[in-house]
Amino acid sequence: MKSLFLISFITVCLFANAQTSGCTDPLATNYNTEATINDGSCTYGTSTVSAAVTHELPVIMEETSGLIYWNNKIWTHNDDADINLYSFSFDNVEDYNTYELTGTQNIDQEEISQDSNYIYIGDFGNNVSGNRTNLKILRVEKQSLLDGTPIIDTIHFTYSNQTNFEATEANKTDFDCEAFIVSTDSIYLFTKQWLSKKTSVYSLSKYPGEHIANYKNEFNVDGLITGAVFNRAKRCVVLCGYSSLMQPFFYLLYDFNGNDFFSGNKRKISFSHSFHQVEGITTNNGLTFYASNEKLVKFITIPQKIHEVDLSTYLSTYISSITPDVNAPVISSTHNDVDLYANNNCEVILPDYRTDVFASDDITTEDNLIIVQYPHPGTYISSDNNQISLRVYDEYDNFDEVFFNVNIIDTISPTITVEDNNIYIEATENCSAAIPDFLENLDIYDNCTANENLVLTQTPEPGTLCIGSENEVLLTLTDESDNETQIALNIIITDTTPPTINIPEINPIILDENCSAVIPDFIEISEISDNCTSNENLVLTQTPEPGTLCSGSENEVLLTLTDESNNETQIILNISVIDTTPPTINCPVINPITIENDELYYTVNETEFDPDNYSDNCSIASITNDYNSNSSLSNAEFNIGTTSVVWTATDESGNTNTCTYNIIINSTDIDTENISGLSIYPNPAKDIIIIKDENLIVNKLILTDINGKSIPILAKKENMNYSFDISELSAGIYFINIETKDKINLKYKIIKQ
Repeated sequence: MKSLFLISFITVCLFANAQTSGCTDPLATNYNTEATINDGSCTYGTSTVSAAVTHELPVIMEETSGLIYWNNKIWTHNDDADINLYSFSFDNVEDYNTYELTGTQNIDQEEISQDSNYIYIGDFGNNVSGNRTNLKILRVEKQSLLDGTPIIDTIHFTYSNQTNFEATEANKTDFDCEAFIVSTDSIYLFTKQWLSKKTSVYSLSKYPGEHIANYKNEFNVDGLITGAVFNRAKRCVVLCGYSSLMQPFFYLLYDFNGNDFFSGNKRKISFSHSFHQVEGITTNNGLTFYASNEKLVKFITIPQKIHEVDLSTYLSTYISSITPDVNAPVISSTHNDVDLYANNNCEVILPDYRTDVFASDDITTEDNLIIVQYPHPGTYISSDNNQISLRVYDEYDNFDEVFFNVNIIDTISPTITVEDNNIYIEATENCSAAIPDFLENLDIYDNCTANENLVLTQTPEPGTLCIGSENEVLLTLTDESDNETQIALNIIITDTTPPTINIPEINPIILDENCSAVIPDFIEISEISDNCTSNENLVLTQTPEPGTLCSGSENEVLLTLTDESNNETQIILNISVIDTTPPTINCPVINPITIENDELYYTVNETEFDPDNYSDNCSIASITNDYNSNSSLSNAEFNIGTTSVVWTATDESGNTNTCTYNIIINSTDIDTENISGLSIYPNPAKDIIIIKDENLIVNKLILTDINGKSIPILAKKENMNYSFDISELSAGIYFINIETKDKINLKYKIIKQ
């Protein structure tokens, strides 16, 4: 037991003596020749480097903000709204190519970096107010860019330790960034800290999505970092930046442990080109570097330039001291195919299989091996078989790789969506219905199987006749993985067809002597039918009820027929009620009336000539006579002679009745007795008037009308008689004026019939 302890103690002591920490860089002022482990303590004197060659860049690149070296070209971009990339050779900057990043937006693109497959562009400038919430890195697939159809996706991120998003003054934030590098599995940001003049390192995933940039550590660079380039095989990062007095510099970080970039040597080298705002840096071989500055217009004007800088004096010893490692790590773990279950989009979220990997390397320690999974963890995959790659990289980018398949298993049943499982089908005229085809218009979906490949069946088949109030139809939907869904539809046959009513022709109803009529019973004469309900179960009602008294010319009767499904038909009968009974009218008996021979006509006294009575079963509309077309003869004037008067009684229905009487008006005969031998006849007369003058006393004859107007006559004298013709005169009253030989004037009235 003591011997074993002694051997262990000696072994520990020998190991401790063999491993000495300290500064391992021969260029450092505190170089320790005995140190075998670099503890990051090296210090250096002041150094300045100048550009070996400088070229002014084209005006289009005056906002150059980052550099990479790829495809034997230098690539750059602008930090304003420009969405183009530009490539050129250092020896001929005017001969450049332009590559448009169609569909992107340049808010403040400050840096560009790369890996073997992608270019990364950092749109994360945040110096204006320090509170951007849309920080992002564009990832551009290299080959698609060269093909002219760039495939671009986005990495969004936020800083893990930024909690205050209140706006700051310009250039007053430590959450600005203009530099980053891309490693095998991660992106590392180097911040531009305006307040502290330090730089902090944040790490985040290099794959598209929403990510947190996790704070790692920080280092006081006493300036503002604006660019970075990474040589992972040599464990070397070169940063560029400038001081608050616009003095540009380079910071060399090398011989660090893993991705702890500040754990090794940290050497600041001043760039002799004062007032040059250096923004980008890249290298083609790890010793010769290219740095660009954007155009500066302040108290002096510095045009945009690119500089070739030789840093071999500071790095060649370290670079050459690193023995190339050509041996790849060895993966010892076994990785069999995996079954994963698809989600509702027929996708699976790829788990992180990196923790299942066991590997070793001859030089790189296990802690510094980098395991990369492709597709990366969190990726949605949706094909039937997906090959997963697990790579293990050593510090020299040698790698070992294993493959296995992820099989996506679909266990989710397809879906059939119907608005309502109760399907109502209208009955036909025979009170039956055919089951519809539900296969055509159903809303079907499956997470993995396309609709055209889903199998949908229906039982019973479409077109099957069904009767009764309810029937069931079963729909079955099967996807390509034999997952099945069934739903039952309840087919409800509904009768929406109203019953029918036919009524024979309806004759008008005759009003009785009281001007009223009784509504008949139309229920008895109605012809009714329905597609589903038998006649004895149909309900027919009449409003108003039969026997109801009605009056007036038009009356409505409502017939309502209802079947067992409460379908209803209504018809309105317009019942015509007519009055065919004429009114009654009685004319009075008028005795002959004699007026004096000097009166021209008889004037009716009030209603003495009006009908005695008249009536109607309903109502009298009018009483008129054909003499003065009025309802009374009051004050009417009748000439001498016989006048026939017809009275007409009319009721509201236009029925009429008449009565007739004669009105005889006589005039006293002409008084000729006081004149001997003088007489006039006939009177009344139609044609010839004769005046008999036995004593020959007539000297002159004049005929006048009732207005005193003379009417020429041709009187003929034969013996003792005078005669003249009045046949051409109108019927009426006229006057014969006789002048005797004794100059006596006589006037007699005659009536022309």
